[in-house]
Amino acid sequence: MNDKASSYWTQRRVIRENVAQHINSIIDEYVCSEEQDSETESTVTSETFEQHHVTGMDVCNMDETVQTVPEPIACEFDENVDVNQFDDMEGIDSPNLSCESDSDTDSDDFSDVLTCIKEWAVECQIPMSSLASLLQILRPYFPNLPKDPRTLLRTKTKYDITEVAGGLYYHFGIESGILSRFVEHPEFILDDMCVFVQVNIDGLPLFKSSNHQFWPILCRIEQLPDTEPFVVGLYSGKSKPSNAEEYLRAFKNEVNHLTTDGFEHKGMQYTVKVSSVICDTPARAFVKRVKSHTGYYGCDKCSQSGEWLGKLIFPETDATPRTDVAFDEMEDEGHHLGPSPLAGCGIGMVSQFPLDYMHLVCLGVMRRLLMLLTKGPLLCRLGPRVVAHISDSLVAMKNFMPREFARKPRPLSEMDRWKATEFRQFLLYTGPVVLLNKVSDAVYKNFLLLFVSIHILVNPQLCSLYCDYAHKLLVLFVQHFETIYGRNMLVYNVHGLVHLAEDARRFGCLDNISAFPFENFLGKLKRMVRKPSFPLQQIIRRLHEKSEHHRRDKDSHKFPPYLKKQHTMGPVPQGYPLCEQYSQVHLQNCCFTTLQGDNCVKVSQNIGLVRNVLLCKGDIHLVLEYFQTVDNFFDYPLKSETLGIHKVSHLNGHLHAVPLSEIQCKCVLLPHRDSYVVTPVTTTSVW
Repeated sequence: MNDKASSYWTQRRVIRENVAQHINSIIDEYVCSEEQDSETESTVTSETFEQHHVTGMDVCNMDETVQTVPEPIACEFDENVDVNQFDDMEGIDSPNLSCESDSDTDSDDFSDVLTCIKEWAVECQIPMSSLASLLQILRPYFPNLPKDPRTLLRTKTKYDITEVAGGLYYHFGIESGILSRFVEHPEFILDDMCVFVQVNIDGLPLFKSSNHQFWPILCRIEQLPDTEPFVVGLYSGKSKPSNAEEYLRAFKNEVNHLTTDGFEHKGMQYTVKVSSVICDTPARAFVKRVKSHTGYYGCDKCSQSGEWLGKLIFPETDATPRTDVAFDEMEDEGHHLGPSPLAGCGIGMVSQFPLDYMHLVCLGVMRRLLMLLTKGPLLCRLGPRVVAHISDSLVAMKNFMPREFARKPRPLSEMDRWKATEFRQFLLYTGPVVLLNKVSDAVYKNFLLLFVSIHILVNPQLCSLYCDYAHKLLVLFVQHFETIYGRNMLVYNVHGLVHLAEDARRFGCLDNISAFPFENFLGKLKRMVRKPSFPLQQIIRRLHEKSEHHRRDKDSHKFPPYLKKQHTMGPVPQGYPLCEQYSQVHLQNCCFTTLQGDNCVKVSQNIGLVRNVLLCKGDIHLVLEYFQTVDNFFDYPLKSETLGIHKVSHLNGHLHAVPLSEIQCKCVLLPHRDSYVVTPVTTTSVW
């Protein structure tokens, strides 16, 4: 879930601060090592350093004598050097320079410095011109540093770009992406020696002032759900590919090869199988070569014919479902535009193309529902005072949001700029609280049908138990939606809800087949483009640099759970006098702290707030204060306690030390009148 990108000036200021910090730290380390190893010392006053533009450094705590600075010292650029030249050379090969040296100064310390600069430049996406400036500043102190930043980063300068379907295409490869994930995760072990990958295909506009766009083919290893997707192929053009078969040819050939022959890694033979293809509706229609959602036979899950009521609607909830066999034989001529380019890859063209709830539910149904309540017909539209009251309630919940949520609630007046995560947050957490007593009873109950069913389908445990029940609720929601808002509102997204539970039954909870991780990666991919010219070449180089100098996130692999922010301020219950106290405990997918928003947990049937974190003889305990009153928040269409949702009030004032292993889940605690509403965080789990 991505935050809004920083402005140009903020990014520039951060880059300059990072450069200054690295310059000081590197020169400090170099001068300190020279002081210890050198046999001769020369006296240089601080004024000498100022004359050479090296002010502000702590030179090993020396008062008036410091180590001699190597000559010459040149911290300014030559007036004839254009630092922007490096960003304009995406189509030109870099000089054949080497970072290696046989001199005595090429020590382990120098290698460490070199590695740190590489990783910093790649992870912070430092422009080539800025990195060139840094290298020119550091070369007097580290003569073995290369002049060209492309040499430092081992930037790929030769690549095979082909003209495909009216644009340019580069194929990175499925096998290379899988091998890179194996290198990053050496602990990853496959029992059946088969790698299941999810595929995502979507369009990515690059600039507001032009039609230039990317159409990347992304993959993600299903057995590594927390890993970032990798790029398999990248198309660049003024529009989407003119020919789907040409666009997908290299991908299809590699899928067939890896499915049949597999690949070898460390003496082991692996095969690859596509488990699902996750796309939004237009991209799914493009890849499958079928009618889109605006066609009469546009539903790719059932064979009903749509109706025209000012817009195309799909009113049936029990139409004949489509099958893979019927699709391959193209039985429904009104549905097909031609043979799919992915036919013959062993991919079920119906069963393995699940509906993506990010686009279908969050950006589709939930957004439409809020638009109807704020700007819809007078029969269902809310008054401006009610809308303002709902917005005020949303803004008041900002400080109650856990850190796992990428965005804080915003008012309904900014709904046109809401992201999918914000609609998801409203649907699963804030909506049931802020809409209570603000809308009619029929509208609120209709919303609860959607809330309960999606809450079940995104929760792994509830999905396996109540998937059929969720399907019944979604069908009931669609029927009530027609009664409340009109038959003409049964558009493709609303109709798609009746097919959602079937995909959850096949693939597990909806987050397993969500486009959220792919959309997050597309945002990162877009930020790698630094200028309008040669965008495809820029991405090729940036991704190659990242693969060459990838560093694993150390904190994400610190397990068992680790503690932060030690203190001695309590409170500590009786019987735990000698324990160490902390304010935070971090797990793989969530964090518990003593601060509001991250301090609500569920233990058995109790809801409590974290008051302290204790480390006692190697075991972690949370000091909790339980709520005294725990009730159901709603009882339609079922009691809320079935979903772990409660209305709580009145802390009992007693402290309880609970082992971390007994914590069931983290919860969102939202204020409601004189009490609170507690909802489990469905996207995280403690263990």
